Amino acid sequence: MYKKILVAVDGSDVSNAALDYAIKLASTVYATLRLVHVLEGPSHLPGDDRRRSLAQTYVDALRQESDRVLFEASVRARRAGVEVECMLAESDTERAGHAIVTQAKLCNADLIVVGTHGRRGLHRVLMGSDAEYVVRHAKPHVMVIRNGALTPSA
Repeated sequence: MYKKILVAVDGSDVSNAALDYAIKLASTVYATLRLVHVLEGPSHLPGDDRRRSLAQTYVDALRQESDRVLFEASVRARRAGVEVECMLAESDTERAGHAIVTQAKLCNADLIVVGTHGRRGLHRVLMGSDAEYVVRHAKPHVMVIRNGALTPSA
């Protein structure tokens, strides 16, 4: 069935619900999880030396937080006996959805599991939807978990 499941993680409640579902599924079908966190950064560090230094400090803090998110997600999966790979995808120019699709292609994922906040209306138009992008552009199957609405049964 599924041999490699890619899960997008960002540390949010809905991302954690998607991770929990993917862990349960992976343990059932003996699949490997590929945890991907996308760090969307600035395309360049602006300004004079002082501003560049401040911007670099900010980017370094984002990387540290990204590493923490991946580490915590990998610990959850390993505790459940699931084999895990981690990937921090840094992108200056592309949105998270595009980076997720790219990572799925690179690791030959059979399934992508993503969480969605379920935004509607103007907020969705302004913010976009990475989950929608993944559904529209990914080649493998995509499982979308909304606000923890889908939970695995025991």
